[in-house]
Amino acid sequence: MTLPTPWANGPGWPLGGCGIDGSYQGCYLLCEKVQVGTNRVELEQEDGILAEADNIYYNGEEYWFTGNQSGTHFTLKRFRRR
Repeated sequence: MTLPTPWANGPGWPLGGCGIDGSYQGCYLLCEKVQVGTNRVELEQEDGILAEADNIYYNGEEYWFTGNQSGTHFTLKRFRRR
């Protein structure tokens, strides 16, 4: 399968076909949850912020906003020392 950019070179984004009991269930994109931390998204500065598109659970986060044109909800995650 040939994938268009940006999917073609996306690190850690394997695609796989899924079958259950011999019946094809579709193609799925496997990915990790985005979070700030060691060996995850490592923000270099203590005042760094990670913005994440999240149209489902955004209102449960401490900081979020909605894009004016797209209506997409974004959450903001701060650097936290552990």
